[in-house]
Amino acid sequence: MKNIIFIIALFSIFTVSSQNLNYQNELERMVKIPNTPEAEAFTKYGNTSVSMYSGTPNISIPIYTISGRELDLPISLTYDASGVKVAQLASQAGLSWNLNVGGRISRTINGLADDYFYIAPSSSTYTSIYSNDSVYVGGSATNKTLRQLVTDNLNPPQEFETQTEAENYFKFLKEVSDNKLDTQPDYFSFNALGNSDHFVFDLDSATFKSLDNPRTKIAVTFDNNNKYIISWVVTTENGTKYYFDQVEKTHMENLNDIDGASTVFQHYISSWLLTKIESPNMKDVYTFSYEDFNDTLSNTQPDVLTIAITNEMNDINPESTGSTTLQSTTYKVSQLALTEIKHNDKVVVDLGLKMRYDLILPSGLSKIDIYKHDGISILKSFEFNHSYFGLASDEIPKFHDPFDIRLKLDSISIKSANNTVLSSYGFEYFLPEDIPPRDSYKKDYLGLYNGKYNTVLYPAVTVSGINFSGANRSPDFSKAIIGTLKTLTYPTGGYTEFTYEANKTTYTTRDITETTQDVIYGSLSVAGGIGNSADCGNCCIDQYGNPPNSNKILFNIYEDGNYRISYDNTNGGD
Repeated sequence: MKNIIFIIALFSIFTVSSQNLNYQNELERMVKIPNTPEAEAFTKYGNTSVSMYSGTPNISIPIYTISGRELDLPISLTYDASGVKVAQLASQAGLSWNLNVGGRISRTINGLADDYFYIAPSSSTYTSIYSNDSVYVGGSATNKTLRQLVTDNLNPPQEFETQTEAENYFKFLKEVSDNKLDTQPDYFSFNALGNSDHFVFDLDSATFKSLDNPRTKIAVTFDNNNKYIISWVVTTENGTKYYFDQVEKTHMENLNDIDGASTVFQHYISSWLLTKIESPNMKDVYTFSYEDFNDTLSNTQPDVLTIAITNEMNDINPESTGSTTLQSTTYKVSQLALTEIKHNDKVVVDLGLKMRYDLILPSGLSKIDIYKHDGISILKSFEFNHSYFGLASDEIPKFHDPFDIRLKLDSISIKSANNTVLSSYGFEYFLPEDIPPRDSYKKDYLGLYNGKYNTVLYPAVTVSGINFSGANRSPDFSKAIIGTLKTLTYPTGGYTEFTYEANKTTYTTRDITETTQDVIYGSLSVAGGIGNSADCGNCCIDQYGNPPNSNKILFNIYEDGNYRISYDNTNGGD
């Protein structure tokens, strides 16, 4: 028996403190916006080093390699052994498995989606860094694009030439805080044919750049109104071109649960799927076809309670309006499934799909047929045999809540052209029937199962000796390992048994006191005067761009020029 010991996860807790931010931006920073399980798997595969150093073994099942004249197309199945998350969806191959063929570009949102094709009501629209139009700030034209404003304000100014300049700066920060301006470029993960990269929109050149390989060429196509990206063409350094023309869409609904008056709808593209590969000399052209299941995957984010304030730009002590909203955000993601691959216009791979009961969709992978070069005769087939996590062997999946079960890959049968079984792979998992429902609160800080009885997700804390109740998010390795691959049996009859252990780290826990230290500096207030950071309360200008501080000193300036202001503080001195 061959034992492979590796690290499943790093359990550690970090406590941070900051001033209040716009809730939606901060929520999206903390809670990852969902993608389809295939998009998540492609992103992980491209980002994780497949080595024992990373703590994750290289668990891979080779399916077949399509031989080309200058470009081959390998097909394989890989397993992510970093642990099963409670809320994790199963891909079409099965939970934690990913079929590696084709490719995609997936969006990771920073702040707001850089581009979208629908938003309602119209008052919810915002300006993207893609826009070439002049930006209005505080109702006044700036005669600059948003990219220029962002570049101008990358380093917060220490002083202003005029009061108007100071006011305009803080109005700009307010527009950002109010989600009227999206200043943070999204990240785009590229993965195809063993190539992985990350793209980002460059503010200076107004083009997309590779973060990993400067020799990668990137071309995007926008819609007719130049609002959102509809396709990509990526050319790697060896001249191979990858075309991404099919899309998976995300539909967001942000509901005000108190009065329903401020519900916001937004639709944007979250992934672009590979549709064609051209080899450098066009000797090999691979095309990929998909089936679209429309809005199939749904995910609801934690609710956020907000209390509005008003007049914050004109009053150093803005007051609450008493307007309270409870924001509940739901995401629905369309899913596409690969169904066919052609090589130089001849079918080489056909993928069969079947009904699955964890998503109530015909998107489960049933088989892969490999064709001969004539594109007509089948060479061999790979049949995928599934059951479900969260069920005993004698239970019927269609009678269970989809949230309680997940697609489980039990074996792969390799068959000849006449349907004779030649060999097979087998898979066993740790306590597969004990996997919790996807909407369970029994999870640790990393989202792994911990078996703790929780009714909420926010953790219990102690402030100045006073205990505040909350969830027990501490890790429990005996629970976290549930559902992870235990044994892999090969066609030869041999097998590998995996032994897991938790990664360990030391950390110091402290009681949370009522005293916090803000990362701030003295700044010029929009009303004039120098503010002392010690008096700023919740209104300091800091790295998050909140309104200015609360010290107000009024004076008149009658002539243009540069001035130095000195003052005595309460402890004496300048």
